[in-house]
Amino acid sequence: AGPVRRGGRVTTTARDWAELLRGHRGTYGERMLAAYDELDRRLVAAGFPPTSPWWRSRIAEHYAGGRQVMVARVGRRGGKSSTVSRVAVLEALHGEHRIPPGDLGVVAVVSTRRDEAANRLRTIRAILDALGVEHRPCDGGLELVDRSVAFKVYAASIAGVSGFTAIFVLLDEVAKWRDAETGANPATEVIASVRPTMATQPRASMWLVSSPMGTFDAHYDAFERGTTAEQLTAHAPSWVANPTLTEEQTRRLEPSSLVWAREYAAVPQAEVESSLLSAELLSRSLLPELHAPEPGHVYIATTDPATRSNAWTFCITTRTHGDVRRVVLAREWRGTKDRPLDPDEVARDQAGLMARFGCKVVIGDQWAADALAASYRRAGVGYHSEPWTPALRAEAYEGLAALLASDRLRVPPDDLVRSDLLGLLRVLTRNGETYLLQERNGRHSDYAPAIAMGALRAGVMPREVPREVDPVKRATFERVKERKKREERMGILLGRR
Repeated sequence: AGPVRRGGRVTTTARDWAELLRGHRGTYGERMLAAYDELDRRLVAAGFPPTSPWWRSRIAEHYAGGRQVMVARVGRRGGKSSTVSRVAVLEALHGEHRIPPGDLGVVAVVSTRRDEAANRLRTIRAILDALGVEHRPCDGGLELVDRSVAFKVYAASIAGVSGFTAIFVLLDEVAKWRDAETGANPATEVIASVRPTMATQPRASMWLVSSPMGTFDAHYDAFERGTTAEQLTAHAPSWVANPTLTEEQTRRLEPSSLVWAREYAAVPQAEVESSLLSAELLSRSLLPELHAPEPGHVYIATTDPATRSNAWTFCITTRTHGDVRRVVLAREWRGTKDRPLDPDEVARDQAGLMARFGCKVVIGDQWAADALAASYRRAGVGYHSEPWTPALRAEAYEGLAALLASDRLRVPPDDLVRSDLLGLLRVLTRNGETYLLQERNGRHSDYAPAIAMGALRAGVMPREVPREVDPVKRATFERVKERKKREERMGILLGRR
């Protein structure tokens, strides 16, 4: 037995790995740690970064204590995905789990974001390939060829994490989970639902690994219970868990002290309200409005309707070179309780602005959608309503913040636009992260929804516009083309070919 060469490459099976370490004696924890060190050594030889000293100590502590749960609060870029993926492979190859005949032991990666979960699966696949461990695709993930173990991705929902036998469960970035429908963090219910999947596997373990969010989520609660007979807790800022980073580098990556403390120093925040957008970055993103469309660009219109207390706002946005979203026009209409706005009049005004930029449809939310659609139809344009759900609102606002942070947002130098965008607040609650529009100076941050929706939906890159042909050259070309056609017709009449 042992590694064999197949097709020019060395292939190792799960049983080969067991034989490599058969001579190691000691406790289960000692055997697992020895196996981890061998796995890590082979990965480093294959070009992977080594496990950091901090993570190596936590893994040793976990297996030495024989605990079922690990709760790790670690800053961003702290080596979480790389390290925990290695532990997942370790459990699949070396975990002494007794899988009943016909059953499948599952290494479960649970996340509300399928892209994040898919990234973990890619890392696991890369580790297996580097180790030469044979695997094949299966429904929802990967399956080892000669062992009844699979790596699978699951949605973070009560229904999504039941009906399998778990030998290892990774709850990935659990503090930042958000339900797609409600916007709330479902972690408490998911944890309660996933525990029974480990009931028949006494050596199964569950790792809750995340950078922190607030002080009112399941990850925070678990961490605050501290190290017990059942669980181990561990905390590290990014630069401690990953010494290739420095504290100074992380401060340059995140200018906001509040966000830096949470994301890199791994300090959860109490329930506070803070502006989602940076005033300093916003001041650098100003660009005058356009009075006419630029060649090759596609423009979209968005609106946030209101008729009485709030402003009815309207924006036209485009996506330009460098993946920059530019708000080229921003307008508002104000009504009062005594004299509310007439939707037909506002729709006609907006239709005139839309015609300048070639927009045929305006996008808004679901508020009075049928009546608004009729008003816009009478103005000669269409109205497309998108339900402004908590999930879509979070996607739009977070996307706006990401665009601003990466210098890919341009807005008009308008005081109301600036004030409304700075009035977009991020609030941490027990149900996770939510967003509020600040009320001040008689406004309700009215431009923020229309601008955020425009930035989200302006997804068409500008096309290359052909250069204008010289009129004289064009006329000459047309004369030559016409003469050639006449000659061909004459040739046909004379019987020429």
